[in-house]
Amino acid sequence: MVGGMETIQLSVLDSVIYGAARAFDYLGEERGQEMLDRIGNGIIDYGVRLNYLEPSKDPQQFISGLVSFFKKNGYVSDIEFAPDGEAFVIKMHGWRFMGLMKKLRNQDCYLLTCPLCLARGAFERANDYTSRVLHEELSPDGTYVIKVKYFPLDASMPTAPNPADLRVIPSTGYSTTKVGLPVFETVEYGLACGFEYLGAQAQLLLDNIGRGIIEFLRDELHLELRGEYQESLPKLQSSM
Repeated sequence: MVGGMETIQLSVLDSVIYGAARAFDYLGEERGQEMLDRIGNGIIDYGVRLNYLEPSKDPQQFISGLVSFFKKNGYVSDIEFAPDGEAFVIKMHGWRFMGLMKKLRNQDCYLLTCPLCLARGAFERANDYTSRVLHEELSPDGTYVIKVKYFPLDASMPTAPNPADLRVIPSTGYSTTKVGLPVFETVEYGLACGFEYLGAQAQLLLDNIGRGIIEFLRDELHLELRGEYQESLPKLQSSM
């Protein structure tokens, strides 16, 4: 249990996000990120409908509620915001997303896949602005630090920063790490919203996501998943 709520293995959540990122990566960076952004819209919609998130037009208030939701579900231990001229610095401690980010970047996939960040980005675009990471680094104690600046939607964006070196991130410990079930539910709903937009093309990408999920679980949990469904399904169920 996390905070008295039902939990699910972090590996299950990350395997779904990994499969989606790998599938959307084939669409190219711009179109792939657009699809992930649609997932962010679904995360907000589901969160508000189930009272996980408070609706608000105020960026600070909304992001504060978003962070509280992910903290409550054990996805991050703490986040700090500090102004820095026209930009602001975000420090994320105990960030469960880093292992997944490292795995994706090792395969040259740089799409933004953190569910909290996807929801934040969807909120920004709904209010006619966007943000761009100007700098990122990983401190020796494992704190992920990014410098972010807001821009109007039609503004020219600065080039992406040099990515932080994530090789120092230790093993995630997927066999024991759990997060609150509501986080998984919101991501799943967001995925459904994204695929609804794709229409008939969605089935092809859903197949790719399924392959990505199996690849992730094989790599991270060392599950021996064969082609025979009757043998593989019990192993998949036990990993949750």
